[in-house]
Amino acid sequence: MTPTADGAVTCSVAAGAAEDAGGNANTSSNTASVMYDSLAPSVSGPDPDGDGDGNPESGAAPYTLTLAGAAPAAPGDIYEWDYDGDGVYDSISTTTSSTTVTYTIPGVYSPVLRITNTLLVASTSTVSITVAAPAGGEVPVISTWAASPDVGESGELIAFNGTASGGGTGTITLWEIDFEGDGTIDRSIAGPGPISTTFQYETPGTYNARLRVTDTENLGAEASISVTDPPSVSIVAPVLRVWFVSPRTGEVLWGNSITLHANAAPASIVESVVFKRWDTTVDGAADYTNLNDARWITIATATPPPSSFNVLWNASGVPADSFDLVCVAAGTGGVTASSDAVQTISVTVSANPAVWTIRETVSGNAKARTDAAPSGSDSQHRSLHPTLYESSTTVELPAGALAADTTLTISHLPGNPQGTASGFTFLPGEFQSITLGAGTLSKSATVTIQYPDADNDGIVNGQGVFEADLRIVRFDPILGAWRVIPECTVNTAENFVRGRTPGFSDFGVVGALAPVASGAGGGASDGDAAVAEVGRVESGDSSGGCFAARLGLESSSRVGLLALAICALGLGLWRAVDGSFRVR
Repeated sequence: MTPTADGAVTCSVAAGAAEDAGGNANTSSNTASVMYDSLAPSVSGPDPDGDGDGNPESGAAPYTLTLAGAAPAAPGDIYEWDYDGDGVYDSISTTTSSTTVTYTIPGVYSPVLRITNTLLVASTSTVSITVAAPAGGEVPVISTWAASPDVGESGELIAFNGTASGGGTGTITLWEIDFEGDGTIDRSIAGPGPISTTFQYETPGTYNARLRVTDTENLGAEASISVTDPPSVSIVAPVLRVWFVSPRTGEVLWGNSITLHANAAPASIVESVVFKRWDTTVDGAADYTNLNDARWITIATATPPPSSFNVLWNASGVPADSFDLVCVAAGTGGVTASSDAVQTISVTVSANPAVWTIRETVSGNAKARTDAAPSGSDSQHRSLHPTLYESSTTVELPAGALAADTTLTISHLPGNPQGTASGFTFLPGEFQSITLGAGTLSKSATVTIQYPDADNDGIVNGQGVFEADLRIVRFDPILGAWRVIPECTVNTAENFVRGRTPGFSDFGVVGALAPVASGAGGGASDGDAAVAEVGRVESGDSSGGCFAARLGLESSSRVGLLALAICALGLGLWRAVDGSFRVR
């Protein structure tokens, strides 16, 4: 079927009209009605000074201006700004296309406005902005920006040091670091400096670590690590390393189910990670030279999925005190590694439920984690370990995503809190509520949800759903409907799906049903329930684009939703051909 005009489209299929590759025919008739929209959102501008001439804009640093693109108001649209045109979007809103930005460093910029509609079809527009040197010509100077070691192992702490001076009478007030060189600020440090900080690279590679400083005159400067030519920090594959992600040193814990989260590398050789705490009932400082010392009390042992390891600590079962924590990884061939004294963390267990930085509890059929979420000098990972369900959930807040200090809560929900949605196949038990205590996001956050596939057959345990087709959906309070969040990716090796969200609400995981195995007595593996008379939409994209076509993720129109709704009826095998859909 190929819709000929925008609007409601109804498709009726009689019993016996469709047949899949295994010869299974649909046994009953059904009708699907969906909305077809072939138009991407329109956007013009931006026109910073509002004169409508479309000419490049210019001014001397520090140059503050309002960027606003003319666009029709559409409920559910996402507005994002990339201030310097580097492909990384620096601000996000679900209500307005306007934003205010200050350019502190002289240069030519090409800010981009991207508007994404409810089916993830996006349009962009850009303008050229020239920022001249300040009238006095004096800008900050970065005199030192160095890493040690400049060639390290993944998981190793790399030390970074920087010194800088303000321009003219200015004094440095802010240091912002992009450790990977991917355009996203990972850490910001206030004050005049100099600065000294550390970072752990999880993946081997070559990284261009960037430093940006701003002074009291609102002028800035940038520098990159000059280790080799081109500037880079080289990270090589380690023998075996392990390090804490959460909690962090100085945090106060309270609850009967605190998540301890560590990473280990390389994933290919990691077999387990043991979490331990030092016994505070004995005298003396924690002994990191002998982790077999009986005073190191084992909290729990985590086994793969690789690279990311979570265990639960019943902190309400230990006396209120400060504890040193350590994690020890075991690898193939009997190799072991531990977080050393530099990376080991010290946390406090609270005696008072009202005093906490992380509060994580299980009560009856509910599990929730609430974190103090600072407005953030650093990117933050917030993880909820599975207890009642098989999945865990992680929220990553980029540095500067919050305007003020608040709290972030992740709660597992026993069922779909918003009811079912036509065209979506939800994974039961994979529902989370994520909320902020106050405020909204100014940058998009990343949500990661694990799912079960015990035998790695590509089908989610017990659901008959294709693993590679999983996507995260968010209940959009503006639309009052579920919608897929942008840029969803699936890691089939470690069994998680990840995507980017403009805000928090209720989240779930959806997928596409797998066809029943052909032949008599055929069935799905790993105990997966056999699903009869279910087909797939195929786009011919070998990189997993079949589900993208169904959802309209890779398309310039919303025709994919039509196929998704029809596919959900269990009508047999459908194939996308140049935007049209037909029974095969």
